[in-house]
Amino acid sequence: EADRVRRELVGNVGHDLRTPLAALGGYLEEAERYASDGRGDEAAGAVVHARRQHALVVDLVSDLFELSILERPAGQVPLRTGPVPLGELVRDIGAAHERAFREAGVVLKIDVPPGLPTLDADGARLFRAVANVLENACRHTPAGGSVRLTASASGAEAAVTVEDEGPGIAEADRERVFERYYRGEDARTRG
Repeated sequence: EADRVRRELVGNVGHDLRTPLAALGGYLEEAERYASDGRGDEAAGAVVHARRQHALVVDLVSDLFELSILERPAGQVPLRTGPVPLGELVRDIGAAHERAFREAGVVLKIDVPPGLPTLDADGARLFRAVANVLENACRHTPAGGSVRLTASASGAEAAVTVEDEGPGIAEADRERVFERYYRGEDARTRG
């Protein structure tokens, strides 16, 4: 079973890396061609697209690094905890995704009430977890729709919520959604 899961993971990684790497190469070739033709604005536009593809590759590699860390036995995952202002974290996550939402034609609503606590947490991993959920919400919300990112706290508990207008998780996939490496039937579909 472990070998099957590894083969599936390698296949998924290869598939997920191939597309942005091919696009990155294509945009860089375009930029070179435009630059040699003296078309500076078009060259700059191609570089902007190349940077986006680069960011996708960096995110995928970061995901792999996180998976390798999480493969360690329980108790051996090194957490880097420290003070994390919850409101600031949520605002930063929203700001980092505003462009993607704008380009997708999806409205991002951020609700961060005053007075949220400072958490003792691994801020980088918390950022990554919420960012992944927010990226999925953007990907699966139809153009013209909206996604709401909120934070709240009550007593010793804090919550970050992402609400979207996407189709949701298929009934058949709900029982397996928290299984490691599991991806639903349309998980490879990218909006």
